Amino acid sequence: GFAGDTITQATIEDGLPRAKKELDVASTSADGFAPLHACLGSAHPYGALDRPCRVSSIGAAEVAARLRRYYNPKSAVLVLVGDLDAGAAEQAVRRLFGPLASAPITQLPNLARTAVSRLVSFTAAIPGQFSALAWETPAYLAPDDAGLDVVALLLTRRLEARSLCREIWVGQRSLRLTSVFVASCAQPKISSDTWRAALQEELRALAEHRVPASEIGSAVLRRVFIAGERYDDLFGRAALLAASVQTGHGLQIVPKTIQSYADTDAQDVAAIVRRHLLRPADGQVEVRPTDITSASNAWRESDTDAMFRAPVEARSRLSPAAVDWPRPPANGPARRFVPPTGLTETLPNGDQFRFVERAGVPVAYVNWQIPWPDGELDVAATSVLARLLGRSTASG
Repeated sequence: GFAGDTITQATIEDGLPRAKKELDVASTSADGFAPLHACLGSAHPYGALDRPCRVSSIGAAEVAARLRRYYNPKSAVLVLVGDLDAGAAEQAVRRLFGPLASAPITQLPNLARTAVSRLVSFTAAIPGQFSALAWETPAYLAPDDAGLDVVALLLTRRLEARSLCREIWVGQRSLRLTSVFVASCAQPKISSDTWRAALQEELRALAEHRVPASEIGSAVLRRVFIAGERYDDLFGRAALLAASVQTGHGLQIVPKTIQSYADTDAQDVAAIVRRHLLRPADGQVEVRPTDITSASNAWRESDTDAMFRAPVEARSRLSPAAVDWPRPPANGPARRFVPPTGLTETLPNGDQFRFVERAGVPVAYVNWQIPWPDGELDVAATSVLARLLGRSTASG
């Protein structure tokens, strides 16, 4: 309620470097601003987000006015999640938030995409060419929104199997006004035309029921797992409830969302692809590489690559005994960490599995405790997890 009152020119100048850095990275990211701009155009609120050239000219008065216009109690949804007394909680909410001054609700614009496909092309400090296609898809929590997440996972797996790019990413940015479905290729091994042709082949295979039902079922279970994990967290659950109230979907959205993934089958996948993805893409992004060494904020194609290589500094800190990654179980001496080779193999260091069930789907978890003598865990844990991930027999 008072966020606008705290904005001064000093706070703006302090935040500008971070804002510029975020915009630089997002411009060359598959889930960043460039696909939104290519798909929706600058006349759309989301398509106009990529404005790094204007960031430096924004002043305190403009930021404060925006906060007061959009971020005020009239536009807010307050969600309390957990074991609480509803009556006492309501009294506290009214006492703490009731006196806040509000403002009229700002009506959301009703903008439709144009029929013209857009090409956004630029250069950036990246290790190789980046190419993406984007389609406008239904808004967050609307029909087909969950099914398109399943389609994205299927396409990612099937395109990765073709090994046409250094990295394939297919995903959907589900947003309140509309969503954007993005398929991207970082560092194509032959040409951008090759991976785009492969994408079209896979889309036709899904639309024509030529993908095994077992493969679709595997993707559905994975999406159920992801949704269960996301909404098991209190913050994730609160965020989903807030979005559901704002968009008029009611309060029982958590089980509905998980069930919408679980109910997706081959017929749904084929129909969704035919409805939304067989038409020409609404936008295309092509990024050409420049000298990555001269960039102050070089884009990295994948943040997970480092997990498969132990950092150089890790070896210099390890004593010969620590190289064996000791984990002393309660019933014996320390043993070298040995990743499991199967899904149900008993772990040699005594750690336990935990089983839960979500929407009728059994899910297994396992946690390892890895001590680190110097009190810094990350460099040891990433190397151990890299060995585990490299040997996993389960996709994903």
